[in-house]
Amino acid sequence: MLKKLSMSLLAVILAVFLLASVSLQAYDQFESQALATYFTRIGVITEAHHLDTAVDWDLFETLFVSSLPGHQIAEDLTWDDALDYPQIAAQLIKAVNQEEFVYTYHDLDSKSDQFIAAAEIIGFDLYPDVTADPELEIVLRMLLKARVDTNIYTPYLGHISDQDIYRLSRIKRETISQPEFVEAVSELFELGVKAISNIPGGTFTGYNIKNYNENPIFNPELKMRYDHGSMGHLLQMASLLRREDFDVRWDVKGRISSYVHHVDQWGEPDPDSVLAEIDETRVVVGSASYDILLEFASHDELAEFKTMIDEFARRKEEDTFGLIASPYYAPVFGSITELPGYEEVIGLRVNHGHYYLQSYVLVDYADQVIAEMEGFIAEMPGEFTIETATYYVNPEFVNYLINNLTD
Repeated sequence: MLKKLSMSLLAVILAVFLLASVSLQAYDQFESQALATYFTRIGVITEAHHLDTAVDWDLFETLFVSSLPGHQIAEDLTWDDALDYPQIAAQLIKAVNQEEFVYTYHDLDSKSDQFIAAAEIIGFDLYPDVTADPELEIVLRMLLKARVDTNIYTPYLGHISDQDIYRLSRIKRETISQPEFVEAVSELFELGVKAISNIPGGTFTGYNIKNYNENPIFNPELKMRYDHGSMGHLLQMASLLRREDFDVRWDVKGRISSYVHHVDQWGEPDPDSVLAEIDETRVVVGSASYDILLEFASHDELAEFKTMIDEFARRKEEDTFGLIASPYYAPVFGSITELPGYEEVIGLRVNHGHYYLQSYVLVDYADQVIAEMEGFIAEMPGEFTIETATYYVNPEFVNYLINNLTD
């Protein structure tokens, strides 16, 4: 029999559970809206859904099938017309291949009690006092747990101090595959090539192709995105953050990057990376690379990140001794939070399914680039949406955008 818990006791139990489960470590630290944003981005819900919406069987089945591809509602585990917590747990426990474990509870008479007990062990006991008409937020949190357990989604790699952060980061970098991205969403690559080739004046310098399902559920106000491609740079950035005593959650996100390379400033690129030649000093290069996504513990640490990069990770001259591996002259790192020493740009996204093309554009040229993009996608089959947001990035990257302008 499920006992009613006081709010204080429930909070304690939930806190202990979150510490024990990597899939749910961050839930108590971010606003619920971040969860809704994630499920909206991957196409499970629409922006019309509110988190307090009551979920019945029809809606749950839609959410379940969309969240867990290849799985269907098990009719033999629907023992009541009203959806409740035990039946939600039952469907998810079956989806993560744990149903037989439930029936080892020989001392419990009802199927409901058996699934409740098993859910506590497996980790679906987020809201054990929910009996009927669960709210959408509750269901989404449980579905996210199932997505993690079935290896559809990784919430983030871990904390910078975790012992296995290097191993996990190396594995992630090694598995980023340009052919897989191209196969999944060739339309966005086609759009990116059109933009680099046809938007005049050097106002569009390049693009990244990314997958929304790889986005960690981080607090956007405390998040920094840092772009690079080198394995050595990735691992040594983790070491820098450790040594400088930053308190950050760490994730590595795959992307395919294509951008304008300035040969006269940066030297000859890897020949295998060259996609097209613009003129004698500029070529288009492309490769599989990554974003390091960081969630800082405070705004002060978020602001201090730039000082560390400038001293140890940004190339200022030909000799790079004393810097970490493969430093860029013009790295790019940015946040939606306005920070001292950063400059404003417009972040452009073109969404297509749960993939998107992303680029940064100088503020004065954003309207022009957006208009050109709208013209390109109007001529392409399929559904595309454009959105923009203000970002604050390091000045070296803004200088790169300015240097790419032509008359």
